[in-house]
Amino acid sequence: MTENETKTEASNAPAVEDNHVFRGTTVLVKVGPDAKEYHIHEAPLLRHSEFFRGALGNTVFSSAQDKIVKLDDIEPSIFDIFAYWLYHERLPSADYSGDDDWDKAFPKPFTELPDMWNEQRTAIIHAYVLADRILAAGFKRECFEEAHNMFRFQGPAYAAITYAWDNLPETSAMLELLVESHCYSVTNRQVQREHNMGESQEAIDELPNNFLYRVTRKYEDAIINKEISAWRALESYDDSNAWESKEGNM
Repeated sequence: MTENETKTEASNAPAVEDNHVFRGTTVLVKVGPDAKEYHIHEAPLLRHSEFFRGALGNTVFSSAQDKIVKLDDIEPSIFDIFAYWLYHERLPSADYSGDDDWDKAFPKPFTELPDMWNEQRTAIIHAYVLADRILAAGFKRECFEEAHNMFRFQGPAYAAITYAWDNLPETSAMLELLVESHCYSVTNRQVQREHNMGESQEAIDELPNNFLYRVTRKYEDAIINKEISAWRALESYDDSNAWESKEGNM
C-alpha cells in the first residue's frame, strides 16, 4: 500500500498536508465483526491513545510484534470518526444542513448503528464511549464538547441514551449531559410527538431507570424553582478526563 493510499483509508477524508504523523510505521487495525482494515500510522496512535500504547508497546502482546490490533466489537462507522480525528486533531463541523463538513467526511449513513434517529447525535455518543474505552483523552474531550453543542436544542434518540447508560458508569459526565439535554429540550420533544416523530414504545420501555429517576429529580427542582435552569456551561461538567469504562468493558 502506498503512503497516499494509507492516508486516505486511515483518515476517511483529505489529509492534513505536511503532517509528521504520516511518517513511519503503520499499524493494521481490524475493526468490527467483518474485520474492516485500517492502515493507520503508529505515531498518532501512540500519542493519543493509552490503549494503543499498551497494545503496541508491550512485547507480551502479539499486537506489539505483528502490528495488528483487533477491535471486534467496535462499529467501523464509529472508528471512522476516531480515524478522522486522529489525522486532523479535530472533529468535522456539523450544522445539520446536510452539506456540512460532517456529511462530507462521512457521506455514508451509519447503517451499523442500532438506531437511525438523528445519526450525528447518536454517533457522537458512540464515539465518546469508544474514546473512553481506548483511553484517548483528547478525542474524548472533543466528543464531549461536540455533544454539548449538539444537544442544547435537541437531544439524542432514546436508544442512544440507553447505549450510553449501558457502557458508562453512573458518575459519567456524559450521562449528566444527557439528563440536562432531555429536560432542557423538552419543547422539541413535544413538537416531534405532534408530528408523529416520537420514539417507539420499545425504545421508551428500554430507557434506564436511573435516567428516568434523574430526569424526574430535575423536573422536581424545576417545579420548586418555577423554571428550568439555564443550559449548563461546558466548564461546569466535572469530566477531568477520568476513564469511565464500566468494569469488564475493556
